[in-house]
Order: sequence, then structure tokens, then C-alpha cells
Amino acid sequence: MSLADFQRHGVQRALRALDRFDGVIVGDGVGLGKSFIGSALLKHFVNEEGQRALGLVPAALRDSFWARHMIEEGIAAEVLSYQELASERQLGGEIARLKLPKDAYRFVLVDEAHAFRNPDTEQYRALSRLIGGSRKKLALLTATPVNNSVFDLYHQIMLFARHTARFAGVGIT
Repeated sequence: MSLADFQRHGVQRALRALDRFDGVIVGDGVGLGKSFIGSALLKHFVNEEGQRALGLVPAALRDSFWARHMIEEGIAAEVLSYQELASERQLGGEIARLKLPKDAYRFVLVDEAHAFRNPDTEQYRALSRLIGGSRKKLALLTATPVNNSVFDLYHQIMLFARHTARFAGVGIT
């Protein structure tokens, strides 16, 4: 896969944010290749850093794009739908979906991450439990980080920041 210059730049900026904050939101317009940026991030963490990675995607994209694309790109990461994540036994559900213990995953990518803007949903709570525990890096891809209010963005940021003091070092309190 060949990325456009702006996508390569996006990957590099995302890697810097992930290194500094353990999380990043890649927000861009519809159709501009956020999924390809996410794929490059997966490839980096799996193929270059030897990390275990998990992709969380809408069910409609799991088989139609992500599973096929990861085979084509040679990325050995696991991919689950949001519903599969919410039903995962290790995260409070009733079905064993993950192939590994939850703390084995060091990088988590969420496509269409605006689906995780409400902390009162099972899928949000499952992702929060997944990210909790051992240190992980989280990349959220979305064209619409704010749908209803600024709290949509706040709740997505809190998935990786975990508390508001996380950004005190850059003057945000």
C-alpha cells in the first residue's frame, strides 16, 4: 500500500502523539484515508516493534475491508467488531472472543471511533477495561469526533488519558 504524502505525515504525527500520550485521535474528513493511516500504524506496531495489536471496527467493515486488507498487507493483528468486544468474557461479557489475555495487546486501533463517545454503553466500558491494566497505546480514527457535544470528544480522549491531569505537562489542566 502506498500512502499519499499527507497520510505519511499523519502517520508520523500519530506516532509522536502515541509515544508521548499513549493515545491519539486521527480525525479527518470522510474518504481521506484514515483507515489507511490506521493500517500503517498497525503495521508499525506489529511488524516493526513486534507488538501484539487489536483492531476494533464496525461489524460491516470487519470482513469487507479490515480482515482482507490486513492479509494483503501482511499484518498479523486480531480484528473484532465492537459487539464482539462488548461480549468478551475478559471485559465483563459472556463469550471468549480475544485470542490472548487482554493485557497481551500493546496497541489498539479503533476505526469509526465516534462509536465510543458515550461512556454509558457496553462497548465503551469494554474498551475502557481493555485499555486499563498494563500500558497500551490507543489510536482512534474518526471523521466526527464531536456529534452531540464537546463531551463526545472528552470521553474519547479519556479512554487513553484516563484522567485530566495527563496533559498537565503541556499546559492543559
